[in-house]
Amino acid sequence: MLQRLLRLASVPVLFFSLTMLPSPHAQGTTVFTYQGRLDSAGAPYSGAAEFRPTLWDAASSGNKVAGNGPFNSRGAAAIAVRNTAANKIWQWHVLDDGRMQLADFSLGATRLLIDTAGNVSALAFVPTSDRNAKEYFEPVDPAEILEKVAALPVSQWNFKDDAGARHIGPMAQDFHAAFGLGADDRHIATVDADGVALAAIQGLNQKLEERSRKLEAENAALRGELAELKQLVRTLAAQGKGAAR
Repeated sequence: MLQRLLRLASVPVLFFSLTMLPSPHAQGTTVFTYQGRLDSAGAPYSGAAEFRPTLWDAASSGNKVAGNGPFNSRGAAAIAVRNTAANKIWQWHVLDDGRMQLADFSLGATRLLIDTAGNVSALAFVPTSDRNAKEYFEPVDPAEILEKVAALPVSQWNFKDDAGARHIGPMAQDFHAAFGLGADDRHIATVDADGVALAAIQGLNQKLEERSRKLEAENAALRGELAELKQLVRTLAAQGKGAAR
């Protein structure tokens, strides 16, 4: 069995403690820890630093097993974070196809994936929406929002970096021009898209209720006129019978 030793790049780091664990996809249960301090000019280094681990099969003159900057092999290793009290280990891992994975190592389950085009896959995205986290509340006019949504250009398209996936939606520039929401005109926050959609639904509901009330009033008037006509017909019929005698 090869003894895997850790070599560190020459970029200095102040204090560090590294635990390397196998990927859930890999065989074996080897765990080893390195802890130490790097100095710069004889003194502890305190500036910005970058940590780049690689794995080798010998202490010297060996062969690199895996790693060059970020880990890039499922059979090699991953950056793991352990909480002993919670008995939980999380790990960041770069898969062989280039995707970044955040995994629950304790369960061997993927919790988040980021592909090379920037698409993020996870069980659910739960943004903060607590009333206590918000301020400066202002009411909106659902009918006005509905009109703007109806006029908003919506098309089908794909991202330049992800040509294989088609999407439907507005452009951020048009969305920002219509509603003035968000930090800039190049992004659409999910909370804003959701809020606009809900307000537009309320506006549509108001419109349908108003139309329903108008139709009900018209129907009531027509029913009244029909009743009057029926009564008139009955009166005329009775008068005709009397005249015939």
